[in-house]
Amino acid sequence: MVDAGGVQPVKPADPARPVAPVDPARPAPAVRPTPGALSFRVIEVGARQGNFAAVAAGDIDGDGYAELVSGHIDGQQGLALFRFDGSAWHRLDLTTRGEYGGVVIADITGEGRPDVVAVKTDGKRSGDGVELITFKGKGATLAVESKRSPYADKASCDVAVGDIEGDGDLDIACSTRGDGVKVLINEGEGQSFRVIALEKKVYEDTGIAMGDANGDGLLDVISTNHPGENPHLFLCTGKDPVAFDSGHNQGLRVGPGIGFGLLFAHVNDDEHLDLVIGTQSGLKVFRGNGCKGDDGDWWRSAGAGGLRWRCIHGTAGDVDLDGKLDLVFGTESGVVLLRGDGRGAWGRLEGTALPRGGEYSSATLFDWDNDGDLDIAVSSLQGNGVRLYENRAIVR
Repeated sequence: MVDAGGVQPVKPADPARPVAPVDPARPAPAVRPTPGALSFRVIEVGARQGNFAAVAAGDIDGDGYAELVSGHIDGQQGLALFRFDGSAWHRLDLTTRGEYGGVVIADITGEGRPDVVAVKTDGKRSGDGVELITFKGKGATLAVESKRSPYADKASCDVAVGDIEGDGDLDIACSTRGDGVKVLINEGEGQSFRVIALEKKVYEDTGIAMGDANGDGLLDVISTNHPGENPHLFLCTGKDPVAFDSGHNQGLRVGPGIGFGLLFAHVNDDEHLDLVIGTQSGLKVFRGNGCKGDDGDWWRSAGAGGLRWRCIHGTAGDVDLDGKLDLVFGTESGVVLLRGDGRGAWGRLEGTALPRGGEYSSATLFDWDNDGDLDIAVSSLQGNGVRLYENRAIVR
């Protein structure tokens, strides 16, 4: 079993802006942070136990509170949604069977409300590599409206979304377990998808992300893999029709070991997108140059706070409200928050309520209580379920 988590779509031009509760490519402007160290308060959301894969956040029913969605990674226990009604959390089982990996909340159908896109790591058995779930109702009446499978040929590990064609419809990319990377072009309202197959050179692809790596206005796709070869970057070469080149894997040395979740982000103050990659041997950060020159020179390895243990999946955002990008990752030794200095250097935040032990598969950022700072939702691989950590950075 390869652990995988959900990836937030990023720039350019935020093609999936309605999807992510935060934009990981740019930190938010600084506001009034609490002096001293950050603090967090643990909030139970209705899943104190269980082994979960990725966790995603988004306001599915439009009531002003974001829902959380996460799938069980083992035991054929399905996919769950956690809803806050202003005073308490409630659980809604979206599916009751299947083992899940990455998940994204995004408006795939173009109906003006977010849908859920989730990948099943056991898809070969259950028949759904990628699931698209739509909803009806609001609050206590929120319910599943429909389920369909844009790609059912192979089990998958992770998923990303973005408007590759530039036509207003969000497209999907997934990393499969043995059948390469698939790009699913949305042909309108999520009713049908055209599949573009990329590489099939590795045992299985694990993490996946979209972003404009070379600054040409087109969304590119990158994937990590098992057994831990360099990530493969596929540059989009056109959108009418959509086409990608054969891939580049020079300069991104993530070994030894498997690569997991990854994301594009601006880790320093230049104009180029950089990469943050969770791997079996630690967290890796690579500064990009916009894919200029030979492909072996496109990326330069940078420090990542000294994390040399397994980092599985995470995200980026301005957690401490200092105007600089921070990183939050689920790891084999708890949940790690790295505070960025805006120049590509990181310092680990100690002494908070964030878990310091146990294996965590994913972390995501969103403003749960609508107070202006980013809270953290995490999912556990070792029986601790899904939990929320309320950020107390704002002076009230």
